[in-house]
Amino acid sequence: MRIGVLVVLALAIYIFRRPLARLGMGKHKTLYCLQCGSVGFPKKKMPGSFGIELVLWLCLILPGVIYSLWRWNATQSVCAICESPGLIPPSSPRAIAAANKPDDWPVRPAHRV
Repeated sequence: MRIGVLVVLALAIYIFRRPLARLGMGKHKTLYCLQCGSVGFPKKKMPGSFGIELVLWLCLILPGVIYSLWRWNATQSVCAICESPGLIPPSSPRAIAAANKPDDWPVRPAHRV
């Protein structure tokens, strides 16, 4: 009985995680990367490995659920160019100060808007 509840819970989380994430995120915003100085849309990076997740799901249900929940919960936005997690809004004082520096610290767009 408990395994059935866990399976249903895991499937519900998997099915509804994208629509729920969209509700909380609102519009996609450009962000400034503190590492490389680029300005652009971030990308999502999920830690771990899909192969390990698949093996854990095939072996036992509980380890697969725990590993999947950890991967989904630890997903973070990173720079599309250098994959650094240090992103701030381009309107922040630190990003504006970096953009106003001379050519030794250029702000490069990650893509064309």
